[in-house]
Amino acid sequence: MAWKKNNQIIKICCVIAAFALWLYISTQDNSPTEQVVKNVKVQLINTDAIEQQKLVELPKSVYTVTLKISGLSSDVRAVVNKPEEFKVVADMAKYTLKKGKNNIPVQVQSNPNNVGVLKTTDMWVVVELDDLAEKTVPIKAELKGKPKTGYYNLAPIIKPSDITIKGAEKYVSKVENVIVKPNITGLDRDANLSLPLSAVDSSGNEVEGIKLLTQYADVTVPIKKVKSVGINIVTKGNLNKDVQLKSLTAIPDKIDITGAEDILNDINSLSTEPIDLSKIGSSYALDSSIEVRLVIPNNITQVTTNGGTIRVKIEAVKMTQKTISLEVKYKNLSELFTVKPEKTTINLVVSGEATVLNSLKNEDFSAYMDFTTVVEGENIDVPIILDNLPQGVTKVSVSAEKAKVTVTKKIIKS
Repeated sequence: MAWKKNNQIIKICCVIAAFALWLYISTQDNSPTEQVVKNVKVQLINTDAIEQQKLVELPKSVYTVTLKISGLSSDVRAVVNKPEEFKVVADMAKYTLKKGKNNIPVQVQSNPNNVGVLKTTDMWVVVELDDLAEKTVPIKAELKGKPKTGYYNLAPIIKPSDITIKGAEKYVSKVENVIVKPNITGLDRDANLSLPLSAVDSSGNEVEGIKLLTQYADVTVPIKKVKSVGINIVTKGNLNKDVQLKSLTAIPDKIDITGAEDILNDINSLSTEPIDLSKIGSSYALDSSIEVRLVIPNNITQVTTNGGTIRVKIEAVKMTQKTISLEVKYKNLSELFTVKPEKTTINLVVSGEATVLNSLKNEDFSAYMDFTTVVEGENIDVPIILDNLPQGVTKVSVSAEKAKVTVTKKIIKS
């Protein structure tokens, strides 16, 4: 066991001796040396000269160079891994610039003491420039969320309504709008917001490298209560004599409106602009639907997005006429009397749908004279009464509404 203990002591002594030797050599060997420092950042200065030449810097990565330094070994070792200890600049005002890639020489403005920077021939950075462009675009709102149930948002009011943007031509040309994104989730009152602006292309993707005249816009989103009201269909003019109107139906029969609450309380329905009945069967088909504008009061907005109109379904039929020849019958004639009428038949003109009239027969109609109160006499006027007409049929005219009759008593033989 003693020899193991001695072995461990020997190992420890070797480590101490090796460290002491390294320390001695490192302190004794401090001769001049050269090394490279990588990833030294380059700062562009006097960049206003770029815009003065109507150019603009394209979005870029960080500019860096590799420096070759010299000095005593200890000094070089102290900074070789500290690129931030060096200040390197590229002066944009010293050169004539152009669209595209520009090789701009760099200068070392400062470096750590006791270390020198060796001059090299490739100390420059490539700065890519584009023509400076400017245009004015509208500011639009992209709403996020929905108001509280029973409420509706009106169109946002944005100030300013448009904005001037500047930047590289290749990026400015892509910008379609500048947008704000108001969040109105669960709101039951107007939203007044100051929101950041973002330049986007036609697909809604953000375009980088754009300078905005201002970074924020004031946005007001009116939030109003919603009320459901019925539709009152208004008409004018008269139907053509050969047209029968069955119904006018609003589609939808109710709509949602919004506005100031005190105004909403006084509105229970909205009227349409008048529909000209004389056009049914000519301009308007008998069985069709037409678009009709609503009369919407001031300060009231229709919630649906159909531009203040509804559709009205028209159900009407074309009417035709038919002449029916009827035998006039007698009712309530006493067996004590005989009658000699002036007329025994009449012509009845009726109107209705063609399909209805074509299905009817003469037997479906009847006409009679009632003798309940008629007394004996000559040339007595007795009204001709029509029985109830079949459903869907209207009387247009009749050839006679009364007839002269002679009523005499029968001679009874004893």
